[in-house]
Amino acid sequence: MSNQNKTELVAEPKVSNNWIPVLVGTLLCIVVALVWWIQNEHEQTKQSQIVETEADLLASYIKTDMRSRIPSLQRIVNRWQDRGGTPQEEFLNDTLDYVSNIPGFQALEWVDKIFM
Repeated sequence: MSNQNKTELVAEPKVSNNWIPVLVGTLLCIVVALVWWIQNEHEQTKQSQIVETEADLLASYIKTDMRSRIPSLQRIVNRWQDRGGTPQEEFLNDTLDYVSNIPGFQALEWVDKIFM
């Protein structure tokens, strides 16, 4: 019997350990891909937040600029309404001052009753 036991032990196939490195390599590839994807999503979210913050800041600058320009122009309108009109030369001098002193204006034009 002891001879028979020895033969059975020798005849049993050995389990191969070659699959362990493949499994570990595959798992590491999955982990690396997952970490890369998470980092990429985080970076895109961060960039979106930066763009949104900059857009809000620029919108605020534009609103502030418009709020400061409109009262200046409103003074010209009020003067026109109070006097029943403004002489063209006085209007042109006022608008020339506005255009030269307040950057961003391209032109302020004289328009009479017939839009000329």
